[in-house]
Amino acid sequence: MSSTYAFPLGYVEEVSNWATETAQELDPSVELALVLATAAPHMTKQTPRPKVIIVAATAFADSGDQAVQALRPLETCPFADRSLFRQAFEPTSPAALYEASSDLWPAENRYAADTLWSDADFGTLLAKLSDAVGSAPSDKSLVLAPVSPASHDDDLLRDMAFSVLGESYVVPYAIWDDPAEDDINTRWLREAMSAVEPLGTGHYIAEADLTAGATRAERSFTTSDWQRLQALRARYDPEGVFHSYLTP
Repeated sequence: MSSTYAFPLGYVEEVSNWATETAQELDPSVELALVLATAAPHMTKQTPRPKVIIVAATAFADSGDQAVQALRPLETCPFADRSLFRQAFEPTSPAALYEASSDLWPAENRYAADTLWSDADFGTLLAKLSDAVGSAPSDKSLVLAPVSPASHDDDLLRDMAFSVLGESYVVPYAIWDDPAEDDINTRWLREAMSAVEPLGTGHYIAEADLTAGATRAERSFTTSDWQRLQALRARYDPEGVFHSYLTP
């Protein structure tokens, strides 16, 4: 079951702070994410469709009643009347979730992505990124911010395949379809990242723009994890048969 709000981009800081605070009241069965994007066609009849901040929550529960209770804290939004779109307690399915994901990240397009871990709050990070989304050369480009990107349980984190390097996590995506626009969209992504990079504590290796800087790969791990990785490579691949990370 899902609940979704979409607000004008001008409310990004206020909405982000409210969603982050509300997330602390949500059951672990609820996945909550913030998205800065162009409003979907079903959200508004405005032309052109405006840029919005979307609050999307999905509850994975054993019954409809449990899902409603899990999503209930989101119904206390103090400025719900300012939303452009609101849909609460909507039954959904894995297939429908995949379809919604395909709408945000359509097939047969061109993509560039980068990631940032930070100890800054989402209100601060997304307020800076909202300006970039508002001026994106492609209306498909977006910023994803999972509100609880990783566990805080040290026992669960100990054997993670990547390092958790901050409290907040954002992923700007440049999405376009014309190869002639590669440069302008890649430049947009890097300019967007430059707005929040000073607040960063590292990157997530799987989607980081590793060609943007020589230290990107190393900054995707804690110091001890990076040293461990280099030792493993030296031990098992001393001749460098496997490619290392991309660099500029």
